[in-house]
Amino acid sequence: MSGRRWAGLGLGMLLTLPVVGLLWVGMASPEASGWRRLPMLPPDARLALPTFVHPCETSADCEAPLACVYESSRRARVCVGSDCTTDSDCLPSMVCRWIPVEEPGAKVALSYCTFTGFLPEGAPCVRLGEREDNGCERDFVCADWCARRCGSWLTGDCPEGYFCAPEGPNGPVCLPTCEGRACPEGEACVRMEGGVSVCSRVHGRDCQREPCAAGLDCQVLTRPFRPGEAWMWCAAPCRGEGSFSQGCPPYQSCMDGTCWEGCSPMESEPCAADAVCVPTGGEYGVCVLSPGGLDAGT
Repeated sequence: MSGRRWAGLGLGMLLTLPVVGLLWVGMASPEASGWRRLPMLPPDARLALPTFVHPCETSADCEAPLACVYESSRRARVCVGSDCTTDSDCLPSMVCRWIPVEEPGAKVALSYCTFTGFLPEGAPCVRLGEREDNGCERDFVCADWCARRCGSWLTGDCPEGYFCAPEGPNGPVCLPTCEGRACPEGEACVRMEGGVSVCSRVHGRDCQREPCAAGLDCQVLTRPFRPGEAWMWCAAPCRGEGSFSQGCPPYQSCMDGTCWEGCSPMESEPCAADAVCVPTGGEYGVCVLSPGGLDAGT
């Protein structure tokens, strides 16, 4: 074979490598990275399942491959399934993303069509925002923060002030960190889940620097529409949710392993002005800090 033909063959192989890489990423196993990604069913098959969109407390109340998820539009936890396989299954203003499902001791994700928007890299975001202005730019993934992908020769490295977080249903993404850097006056480098840390103004006792008393855990809460702020307090750990709560004092209920002030979603104003009542099953709920508004900051 002539040198010219060898060169042509080599060039062809190089041109196909990115395509092969993209196909490999798109065809990743539903069990890849330790996540169990629930498959999408045809609409008729989903509607035929008796528990579809029925109220639930855990995914054990749902038929496979459905999962129990809190849906803000219904203000309740219901059994739902994956919405999409690729972006082409969604409206033009939306993309297909994997969303983690709260399953104790398991890594489970559902696919949803989520809004794209104009939020830049590093901005706090809502994984299932209800408006376009809640969404990240199309090339980013919302992992509570708008993030670019990382961890391969296709994606490259993370910029300064970010690290490549390997765990996530959408694969490795760049998340913010302030470790080893000075924060502005009046702010502290607040550590969050998944290795994330962000310079924030702390409301309440900074229990990351002033440890809680024995038997209490340091809780950290942030809200996407109030960036640069964090709420901290010491709380007793607990188990279960709603009527199955264990370990909370009177008039409190458990959610996500933390005791919160109890409430009833049936009441007109069950919580304080800056909080909302999130149902935990049946007639029970907990008061949590309201996500606030994009312009009001409340």
